[in-house]
Amino acid sequence: MPGEWLRGDITLCTHNTQGVFINLCCYYWMKDCSICLANAKQRFSKDVASLEELLKQDIISLDENENIVIKFLDEQMSEFIDISEKRAISGSIGGKANAKQMLSKRVAKRSNIDKEKDIDKDKDKDNNYIEFEIFWNDYNKKLGDKKKCVIKWNKLTPEIQLKIIESLPEWKKQFRDNQFQPYPETYLNQERWNDEILRPKIKLAI
Repeated sequence: MPGEWLRGDITLCTHNTQGVFINLCCYYWMKDCSICLANAKQRFSKDVASLEELLKQDIISLDENENIVIKFLDEQMSEFIDISEKRAISGSIGGKANAKQMLSKRVAKRSNIDKEKDIDKDKDKDNNYIEFEIFWNDYNKKLGDKKKCVIKWNKLTPEIQLKIIESLPEWKKQFRDNQFQPYPETYLNQERWNDEILRPKIKLAI
């Protein structure tokens, strides 16, 4: 709430850090309140100093696995899950299944983050590598075998990864609808980032 914001320790931070915190909160919530510090530093690579300021001011914290903790969002997520479970108990079988699925996904995401950390350790420690989740979210068609996509992505050079991320927005404009866009695994296997971008023809009025 605005009043809580104005009375909070966040106002002791620089305006730039306050802006980074808002964006971090959005990213954190979108990831079901489960991101590690390494992912955050990669996502906000130009504002690492702001992340460190947030940690120093105890606006955010880290758990034993170097995962970021934003307490008020964790509390809201727990309340959200509790409400879903209560609705399920009251008779919504579908809601109960969804609540269980959400809990399972949160546990799985924690596990996946740890697995991705292990994958990163096996990679060259070059900071130019781009996190797979950035491609996964930017491609915006989360279908197919994600594990195979991760393996394929991690075999690409930093230069190719950067080329993909920079060219994706223009490349996706070729498709009128997301349903016509190839699966991400197909995109990677066929090296579609090398495609000639076909722009839609413009009909001229006579």
